[in-house]
Amino acid sequence: MSAFIATELDLMLRNIGVEELIITGIQTPNCIRTTVFDAIAYNYPVTLIEDAVGAQSDDIHQANVRDMANIGVRIRKAQDLNSVLG
Repeated sequence: MSAFIATELDLMLRNIGVEELIITGIQTPNCIRTTVFDAIAYNYPVTLIEDAVGAQSDDIHQANVRDMANIGVRIRKAQDLNSVLG
């Protein structure tokens, strides 16, 4: 489920000089969570755009967002993206 598993994503990101990741997508407890945890394992600082990801229910979504925040992922809203990029 992770974007890093069985892909060359890490190599490609490092080759183009990416040093930080901003994550959006679907299925917070699955693809998003596994990609975020792998990114942290690869030593990327990660920002999760909380309102640009989702799950089957808000409770599931929020529980997973809390877990990611607890490992050091920055949690932001889409409206704050300019300040994240700035």
